[in-house]
Amino acid sequence: MALDIGIDLGTANIIITIAGKGIVLNEPSVVAYDKKKKAVVAVGAEAYKMIGRTPEYIVAVRPLKDGVISDNDMTSVITKIKDEKVDLIYMPNYYAHASEVCRQVALQGLDVKILGCEGADSWQLLETAGEYAKGLYITTNMNRDDANEGTQAYIKNYQAEYKMEPDMVGASVYDAFQVLFAAFENVGTDPAAMRDYIAGLKDFDTVTGTLMYYTSAGSAVKPVQIQQVGDDILFHSYGIIDDINIIDGDKVEKVIY
Repeated sequence: MALDIGIDLGTANIIITIAGKGIVLNEPSVVAYDKKKKAVVAVGAEAYKMIGRTPEYIVAVRPLKDGVISDNDMTSVITKIKDEKVDLIYMPNYYAHASEVCRQVALQGLDVKILGCEGADSWQLLETAGEYAKGLYITTNMNRDDANEGTQAYIKNYQAEYKMEPDMVGASVYDAFQVLFAAFENVGTDPAAMRDYIAGLKDFDTVTGTLMYYTSAGSAVKPVQIQQVGDDILFHSYGIIDDINIIDGDKVEKVIY
């Protein structure tokens, strides 16, 4: 008799379900690899416990991204960068690659600043990179140190519900629904009226900062937050970029072209 099996190759967890039995496997998507022996030494929960606690020759990584294998070995790349004696590494990567960059920079003894983007704004980067993430800068929309009551309430409620730190993606989705609910409350559910209301929003308060306005292309113009990973292995505010000529895509294009 054939079985109906569902497999979710998630970035965080691999989940297998069987019809009539429910979830039969739920393991972290982590692999520990021994580079000396060129062999896998642990997978799943066992490998998860090794994150941030392995010697240099053992790498504990999350090799899956969007359901496919992601090559995270950045050793050769960082070696080339070391030879060039650069002052700053800019990595527009998601957290899986970003955490390995942080690790390799530390292990190879580079005295260099690292700047990432919102793709690295994730509790999974902090968890995977651990101590190696200290000092990392990222540009993002979320400021965990914002005194705004709505921002702090969101962070507190998210931590209580999911037992983890919120990231920029989750906060941005929350903000999107806040904009949608504001449209419902003010103009109802007529699509055209909602479109016009949202397009005309100005200085709208969200958990990721003030939504100043929308560009002609429909992009939200908001201050860019610069966050830095502190000694507590958490993101903290380092600075804010709120110059319209920099953060408004329409104006940037005019400057460039």
